[in-house]
Amino acid sequence: IGSLIAALRGEGSCPWLVCCLRPNTIGKPGMISKKELFLQLQRFRITDIINCAQAPEGKLYTTVWPLKAFRQLYTHLAPSISDSMDHIEAAEAFMKAVCGRSGEGSVGPDCVYGTEALLRNLEDARLGTVA
Repeated sequence: IGSLIAALRGEGSCPWLVCCLRPNTIGKPGMISKKELFLQLQRFRITDIINCAQAPEGKLYTTVWPLKAFRQLYTHLAPSISDSMDHIEAAEAFMKAVCGRSGEGSVGPDCVYGTEALLRNLEDARLGTVA
C-alpha cells in the first residue's frame, strides 16, 4: 500500500500523457487528414500541455495567455517594446526583460505561459499596486 500511495503522490514517478487522435473523419485505414489532426491538437490544447510541461525544474506554468491578449495587457510595462514588433517578438522581449533566466515564463508559437508568481507580479504592476 505504501508504494501505491507514493505513486499516487507522484513520488518516484514520471507522468505520461497519452492521446488518441483520429487520423481521419471517416474511419478509413491508411488515410490521414492533416486538417483533422490539426483541429484535434487545437481542440485538446496539446501544444499548451506540451509547453506547460516544459517548465524548468521546480516551476509550474499555470497561466496561459494568448499572445495578443498578453501584449495588450502587459507590454506597456516595458517601454522598450516597439509597435513594429510582432506579438511573438514583443512577448519574447518582454519576458527576457522581466523574467530574465528565472524560468517564471515562456513564449510559445501562440501563447505565453507563466507561473502563478509571474501572474501576480504582472497584475500588481499593471494595476499599479507595486511599491
